[in-house]
Amino acid sequence: MKKVFLLVILMVLMVISIFPEEKGKRRFQVELYGGGSWLNPEDLNSRHELYKQSEEFWNDDLYTFAVNNGYISSFDKIREGEFKNMTFALPFGFRLKYFLFESFALSLGFKYVSKSQASDVFYRYTLGLNNGAEIVDTVEYQPLTVSTGGYIPMIGIHVEKKITGSLGVEAYVTGGPLFATCKIGINYFFGETINGNTMEQTGYYQEQKGSGTGYALDGGVRVNIKIRNTIGVFLEGGYALQVVNKLSGPGKHIQDGTTDQWEGDWGLKEYSYSRYWGTIDTVYASNYWQGADQDRWVRGFKLDLSGYQVRIGIFYGF
Repeated sequence: MKKVFLLVILMVLMVISIFPEEKGKRRFQVELYGGGSWLNPEDLNSRHELYKQSEEFWNDDLYTFAVNNGYISSFDKIREGEFKNMTFALPFGFRLKYFLFESFALSLGFKYVSKSQASDVFYRYTLGLNNGAEIVDTVEYQPLTVSTGGYIPMIGIHVEKKITGSLGVEAYVTGGPLFATCKIGINYFFGETINGNTMEQTGYYQEQKGSGTGYALDGGVRVNIKIRNTIGVFLEGGYALQVVNKLSGPGKHIQDGTTDQWEGDWGLKEYSYSRYWGTIDTVYASNYWQGADQDRWVRGFKLDLSGYQVRIGIFYGF
């Protein structure tokens, strides 16, 4: 996507550079921009935290307890890869400005932000039993994928202060509805051998999707640099508040040739167990609430794509 956006910028610059420079004051200005956004959608990232904590509880903590109490003779663990939280996204968009005055403009625009984060994680647990037997458990998340995307039609207010004939500083505030989606997909595999003989192999694919409408408010400052009378570049930085508080969508679970499907609202689900070696108590994002799971609802799910943003772009005035 970044390469496509850069190509578009170069093509636009080549096209508009052949136009003659305009005489008189500008009224309209077209802008294209792209950049990066730092974000931390905690509710969406909660699935990563669930699997990290559950692996430690059901394996590390259990086997350590078993070794310390003489139930097994040894325990060894190998992990490859890690669960990667979503921390960065790629916003890009365009604006059409109308200058009421030389230093004051209104704008209509469109912004799109998206990110997909895949985690490939492999665990291998080797247990030495007191009778000399060896159990090897293999767990694979290949991959666990979390993704999100949203588009925002925006209106804005812009105030610019000229520093020199070609340099200006601008403050802006834009806002509009946020139409967003999210998705969690997981390929899971578990296998167990005893003294090299396969005892169990199982796996599944699960997918959950959600969509909803929220709000976006974007503010910051920027530096405008004119290259010609009608053409220039800009660098802007600021903070974008982008939140959807209610999402719903479909889900499916495929295992052993059987597919289960459902529709549900997104929320945070309780994951709490107490066993003789310890306790785990956490929450995770889900849209599955059938059967006993309906009693595990903790609170609603929030898709928070807010964060600091830095963008670079080009403008053409006419």
